[in-house]
Amino acid sequence: MIENLTFKTIGDIIREKRSKVDISLSELARLAGVSKSVIFKIESGDTKRPELSTVKALITPLQITFEEVITCYIEVENRTDVLLEFLSEAINAHNISLIENIAKKYLESCREDTYTQLESLYNLVIVSTNDDVTLSLANVISKYSRQHGVPLYMAKGLYQTFIIKCQDLKLQEESFKLGEEILNYLDFLGKENKVKFLYQMTFQAHAIEKYEKCVELGKMGLLEDETENEEKERVALAICNSFFRLNNYLELEQHLQEYERLGYRFIINGAKYLRTIAMSRMGEYEKAIPLLKELVEEATDNQRLHRVNQLLEALVAVNDMSSLKAILDQEERNTFVRLYTPYKYTELGNYYKYKAKYLVASGHFEEGINTCLIAMDCFVKINSLPQIAEVSNNIFSFYCAKDRELELNILKKLKEVYNIFNESN
Repeated sequence: MIENLTFKTIGDIIREKRSKVDISLSELARLAGVSKSVIFKIESGDTKRPELSTVKALITPLQITFEEVITCYIEVENRTDVLLEFLSEAINAHNISLIENIAKKYLESCREDTYTQLESLYNLVIVSTNDDVTLSLANVISKYSRQHGVPLYMAKGLYQTFIIKCQDLKLQEESFKLGEEILNYLDFLGKENKVKFLYQMTFQAHAIEKYEKCVELGKMGLLEDETENEEKERVALAICNSFFRLNNYLELEQHLQEYERLGYRFIINGAKYLRTIAMSRMGEYEKAIPLLKELVEEATDNQRLHRVNQLLEALVAVNDMSSLKAILDQEERNTFVRLYTPYKYTELGNYYKYKAKYLVASGHFEEGINTCLIAMDCFVKINSLPQIAEVSNNIFSFYCAKDRELELNILKKLKEVYNIFNESN
């Protein structure tokens, strides 16, 4: 029905609805508390833009939806104050399509300076507590600004979209790409938002294993941030972790020393651990494993899972089955997670990946395969295709090594996992 509203006036809708529900002009006036003469002028078209309060009084007895009326209203309305009133009503109703239509009409009305109108819309974004509303307004702002060459508000709109999308665990890659576009407009964000954005991008790059980007973005953020705070130290730690993941142990040591000299508590507390896992990665297991065991016992609940994974990796490499069993027997402690993030889901997936290898090697084949599926489920939650593929390859390798045929129920479970992944993309 809404598609045809552009060819109707508000009066047309009220007159047609009144006829449909068989209500006389006098009866409608009584039910709505609006005089007959006012209704008559609206229906006849003499009043093309009636007061919103008047129309709202009429729509209930006539069973007209708010969207029908407003969609028709904005075809003839150009007053910015009235359009803002409509927009406020649509926001309160969480009517996303209507919000977008009104916001576009408001920007196209050209009754005020473009910057003033964009700022008015952006202020609504800032105070919004509903993510869908925020996204719809931010999208209108960024698109309009792109088309009309207003980089300041394009950056602001994209930034608000990024802040919401990066919270969705299944949109990590998509929101990171959006963030890379925002990097071109970094200077328009303002000092505080620039640092906040760069830090978020740093953590996101680490979570999706873009370690070179993590280092680059982290250093950009640290240069911009002239304050002393915990987030800054966490970024420094992410940079060091990235050098470790890149097997660049020389840069790792140099940055550890630099951040220790600056007094970064997170680095000072984690330096022993980072140097130990670097030692493990370089194959010095005899020295590294005892230290890793110590570090696991010293770990806080939040640190334990990551440290356990590093120990498991080393123990799998040296095939120390008894030590593997001793660690895996503490699964409840190992897998405790207070806040689920992309990083934590990655670590959980890695834990179950190592556990599966132990189970298969120790003769618990079926349990090992089921544990692989648990690992895959963790990686599906964050849309990590490389990790899903790795675990899938592990499953096929386990079957080949044991010269066993893949059971139908496992194939079905693998198909379910891939279906879940595909549905989210």
